[in-house]
Amino acid sequence: MKSKALAASVTAGLLLITGCTRQVAEIFRFKAETENKKGDYKAAIADCDHAALLDPRLVRVHYLRGFAKYNLKDWEGAIYDFDTEIKIAPHNAAGYFGRGLVEGLEGSRLNK
Repeated sequence: MKSKALAASVTAGLLLITGCTRQVAEIFRFKAETENKKGDYKAAIADCDHAALLDPRLVRVHYLRGFAKYNLKDWEGAIYDFDTEIKIAPHNAAGYFGRGLVEGLEGSRLNK
């Protein structure tokens, strides 16, 4: 598994050198999806942070980071990321779904 992570890091480095920031952001997005599926939410957030720095308009990154924060019970952080996705892509239902999930299931905790 570490060899795949190393290969992804080397690929990302090469793409950055050649100025392909969008492609590198996509690599970090794919890594974040994998980390979320494995339940490693802190690693998913770190990968999303890298992707968002490279391409802040990459919509899926904000949803993935919000989902990871939701699972770590960082309600405010999750809402911030879902709101960011909504601002970037207001016609995309995922951001609204994520925000509704936090507000609906955990809303009472936000007000404490």
